[in-house]
Amino acid sequence: MTPSGVTRALVPLERVGLVSREPDPRDARVEPTVFTPAGERRLAEATRR
Repeated sequence: MTPSGVTRALVPLERVGLVSREPDPRDARVEPTVFTPAGERRLAEATRR
């Protein structure tokens, strides 16, 4: 997957509040993506199934 493909895949998840981007204090060129609490709950539900 290309970097732009990853971005396109994550944008909808960010819009619905399942992930968020956090600035990297050491490198302004990157924004690591992390699960929000809602995203963590959704992931836990999906892995139980």
